[in-house]
Amino acid sequence: MKVTAFLGAGTVSLGDGFSKAMSELELGNRVLVSPTEICWVIVWGHKQASVASSDYVRVEWKFDKHLTLSKGRFTSSNRKLVPSHALRVGVMMQETEFNTSVPIVFVQYFANAKGLCKSHVAHGAIMVNCVLVSTHSVLPRAAHARLLVKRLQSALGLSAQGGSLDDQTPSFSPQNIVMTSK
Repeated sequence: MKVTAFLGAGTVSLGDGFSKAMSELELGNRVLVSPTEICWVIVWGHKQASVASSDYVRVEWKFDKHLTLSKGRFTSSNRKLVPSHALRVGVMMQETEFNTSVPIVFVQYFANAKGLCKSHVAHGAIMVNCVLVSTHSVLPRAAHARLLVKRLQSALGLSAQGGSLDDQTPSFSPQNIVMTSK
């Protein structure tokens, strides 16, 4: 099985200053998409707590922090979006809790993990475990084009694409999916 998700236990920074596990996010939650910007969760790709895979990459950096995400998930590294399978020791990641770039000190490829969560926000980024990562497994322009119809459907409370984008999706349609400042 090809996995393109976050680990459900990943911690997401919320717009109100609190945080919660990725698996606990719901449509309409306001999440940080940068240290100063907030955006809505607009759609779920999937949310499956019992699914396990060895298709994950685990990276660690100083401050005893780590992030586990699928190997195709894009993350901000050296000021560019790169898939997590391209991350290497010494590569810099943007750590938002201390607002600094930090070097990766450990990378484990083919990490085993359980719990797949794939939320999407209108902005295209989300802060997980205090690191800015993309909610896409393709480059942003392609992802935004793919999700255009879904964004419109979500705003109208409709679904024409079936369960692939709505599997275990809570039924909430945010009325305002634009970014706001913190």
